[in-house]
Amino acid sequence: MDGEVFRLNASSGNRIVIVRCDRRDYVDGLDRGKLKDLADEHRTNKIVRSVEHVKGSQFITCSLIEILPKDDWKKLGEGTDPKQAVRKGFQLTGRITQFVYPEKGAKKSKRKKDKPESSYIHKVFNCILDLLGDAGVIDYKAHMDVNEQRPIIAYDLVSGDKGTYAFLTKFEDGVLTVKSRGLEEWLTLSEAVLQTDQFDPLPKAPDAQKKEIARWFGEQLRMERMNGKEPIVLVEAELRYKGLEGIQNNKIVCDKNPDLPGLKQDDQGITVIRINSNEDVPAYGFRPMSFSIGVYSDNESGLYYGVGTKPKTQMNIAKAMTKYDNPGTAFQQPRVVEYMPLGPMDRQDRERLAWMVHRLREVCITFESTSAQPYPLKMTSTIKKYLKFKEYEVTEAEAEFLEL
Repeated sequence: MDGEVFRLNASSGNRIVIVRCDRRDYVDGLDRGKLKDLADEHRTNKIVRSVEHVKGSQFITCSLIEILPKDDWKKLGEGTDPKQAVRKGFQLTGRITQFVYPEKGAKKSKRKKDKPESSYIHKVFNCILDLLGDAGVIDYKAHMDVNEQRPIIAYDLVSGDKGTYAFLTKFEDGVLTVKSRGLEEWLTLSEAVLQTDQFDPLPKAPDAQKKEIARWFGEQLRMERMNGKEPIVLVEAELRYKGLEGIQNNKIVCDKNPDLPGLKQDDQGITVIRINSNEDVPAYGFRPMSFSIGVYSDNESGLYYGVGTKPKTQMNIAKAMTKYDNPGTAFQQPRVVEYMPLGPMDRQDRERLAWMVHRLREVCITFESTSAQPYPLKMTSTIKKYLKFKEYEVTEAEAEFLEL
């Protein structure tokens, strides 16, 4: 199209308008010497006063910002990195942000076949994908492969500067929406990113926090059922230690609904799937081993193990390489994610749900291959970036600035 306006090669007919702006001094190092612990707020306020605010536009405004790498800021002095203050300032003006390092500051690839310029272009491309992913853009072809008519809701907890926040994400009709305490309506991902200041953190006392987590999640689940929804609920296994005791290993029964707040044991309109993407998932010995891709099961326990196309990070191992074709090369065991469909259903339904969760790991456009978590859980990491303001704090006991 003309000038700075480009049409995406997609059936939706969306357009991208690219505007190049001067970096000014927004990404200069913070002045800790004079401003001390007020340096973050000073930079954020300067951006809010200087940058035109986005108002009532049908466009989602995103900013790709060039900034020095973290190691460079350490050389300039602890606490000088302006990244979080800049992100907050642009957020308050209505902009989603993603940072990219200058070409000379990018780390060199250790793969011999990668040329410096091609490696840098690849990294910038990934940053753009990250930015679009934060705006709510998905891999639509992967979404069609999911082929699920029911809404998919995910529970999660996110830590920020002011405490811990309870979140729900809902993936329905190809759109991800977000809800949290303090802002009760469902917001699109891009809207939620810009309104994180309105989210209420959970109580800090452990017992009170667990009770509130159970209460709020239960209340939201009941509301979905009252609105006629029959959701599939994804619960990260880690939450069994943080208030959702009904999904603990010794309390779950494969063919029964888990004892979760807001869920009646005989309610056939809700399906719960526990997801474990943590390091405590063991290698269960399915075959073939290191080059396996797909969903596997022992056919007895009701557990399923998904292996995506992206193993744990390995130096000098291309994504296309397999142990079968490279028997002399050392490979790590690929990441295994555990899927546990719960409730009364037959084996065919369990397998369908396991594959649905597995395909949800392909929906995020940020990655060229499978993400560790299914899309509704994965994208809570976007919210996390905007719940952190300061990267550094000043303490009276220490002369130096400490990184959080």
